[in-house]
Amino acid sequence: MDGSRRFAVGVLTGLKSYSYSPFYVDLDLDIWRYVSHNKGTPSEHHGHLLFQKYDFVNFKFLPQYWWYFEDKHGEGMAIDFPIKIKPVLSWSATHYFKKDGVLCKAPRFPLEKLCIEIAKKPCNFDNVEKTPYKRKVAVGDRGKQKVRILGDGAKMSRISYFIVLSFALLSYGEKVMSAKDKLFNKANFVV
Repeated sequence: MDGSRRFAVGVLTGLKSYSYSPFYVDLDLDIWRYVSHNKGTPSEHHGHLLFQKYDFVNFKFLPQYWWYFEDKHGEGMAIDFPIKIKPVLSWSATHYFKKDGVLCKAPRFPLEKLCIEIAKKPCNFDNVEKTPYKRKVAVGDRGKQKVRILGDGAKMSRISYFIVLSFALLSYGEKVMSAKDKLFNKANFVV
């Protein structure tokens, strides 16, 4: 019961936080091994596992609302599954104490915790139980679009290894001002 409570409180605190950085939950790793036995899929990051909502059934006392947070207006945040979790074993800080007038090094304590990374998505009272799905579209079913990109109307920029191409689609007969202060009419474009 204590493990379920710690996990739920840690996740709900992480959801309520405005930070997107990983957070830690103090949990005995014996409990974690029991909960995660034969569950989760390996992540591309070493030591991390990806978990879905149904992977936490071994937490017997986990409340059913552990994966979302809502305020009194019915609005809040929910986990966008999967969750990335890594069990961490670290040690307490080094410290010293006085014994018989001599400064001695105190023993360190093992700290067992989980490093949890979640992606958040907004939710409200009406859509919290709905799971988004991607609509499957056959390759040949897409409608054709005619697009004309002028040299001065396209803007390319490099943002952290991504190339972003931005342009506007114009309706027939719509006018646009170019960078060279010339007025072009869509009706005169040849596509």
